[in-house]
Amino acid sequence: MKHIPSASLVIPFALLMSLPAWAQFPALDTASSLNLDSSPAPSPNHFGLSYRLGFNVPVSFAHLGGFPALSIARYTPDGDRYNYDNGYVLPIGRGNPTPYSYYWGYDNASQVSGNSTIVMQRSSSAATASSNDHYDTPMSGFELSYNRELVHRDSWRGGLEGAFGYTYVSVHDAATQPASVTRVNDTYSFPAGNGFTVPAAPYTGRKSSPGALIVASPRSSTTDILPDGASINGTRNFNADLFSFRWGPYVEFPLNERIAFALSGGFALMYVDSEFNYHETVTIPGSGSVGHQASGSANEWLPGGYIAGRFSVALSHSWALIAGAQVEDLGRFTQTLNSKQATMDLSKSIFVTVGLSYSF
Repeated sequence: MKHIPSASLVIPFALLMSLPAWAQFPALDTASSLNLDSSPAPSPNHFGLSYRLGFNVPVSFAHLGGFPALSIARYTPDGDRYNYDNGYVLPIGRGNPTPYSYYWGYDNASQVSGNSTIVMQRSSSAATASSNDHYDTPMSGFELSYNRELVHRDSWRGGLEGAFGYTYVSVHDAATQPASVTRVNDTYSFPAGNGFTVPAAPYTGRKSSPGALIVASPRSSTTDILPDGASINGTRNFNADLFSFRWGPYVEFPLNERIAFALSGGFALMYVDSEFNYHETVTIPGSGSVGHQASGSANEWLPGGYIAGRFSVALSHSWALIAGAQVEDLGRFTQTLNSKQATMDLSKSIFVTVGLSYSF
């Protein structure tokens, strides 16, 4: 995808450079110099070139984070993977005839209650965080328009209009987001017996070396939800080229000899060509950190509608200064990347245009 945000800067520059040319037009303060009333028949064709500003197009990011259980790989001295964040309880081997195991270990003394039980924990966090309503305001671009006058009356005139526009949008988000954590607590017990003492933490029992026994199955299990137990740090970037088209009827009302106001509405169509990338680190204290990153592109056509209003100020029989605004409803565009989503809301977008029109 090739971005052309610099193209939007050409329009205001061209308008400024044309100021000397405007000085060549007949003076507007004398009826004899412009004399619109005695001018030839109105020109039916009107071309416009405008600088375009976009507003009210929020971008939101969803399905952020994600910390699957046991994301941080840890291994016992015998090479088997831990089955808890802070320890392990593993079978000695196949065909073990007893309900006990000496192949276990744990990290912290706080996990032990007396000499009777020990708690093993496993934490995870779902990818459900979001970061909403980020704006690139104002968005910059340009618009080319064409109006064909079909009806001309003393108090109004009407016809059809069409326009092509380009707008570039770029949104960056680096806010830290909280995420909820699901923590499973499995409680194990030790064999009853006089004189039994739980090995001091940290303890790593081995499959090949018999040691202190533990009951191999949990005696109970509970689950806790920690609302802000995880943090998501990183960046999210969304860039898009917006190519817009619109067609519809218009009606224009002269306010005096030089100023007119027009209303229009109809069908709108937008082609979105986007790029989305993210880089995030999800941290659960006591469990560790995991990272996610990806980048990709997407495109889509979005149909919808628009209404618009525009003022025009005649500078001569052929040239006019134009300024207007459009409200467009083109729905929402969503790009999904490894389950992460960037959504641009174009359902209430506003575009303001300022430029020149030429009639012939």
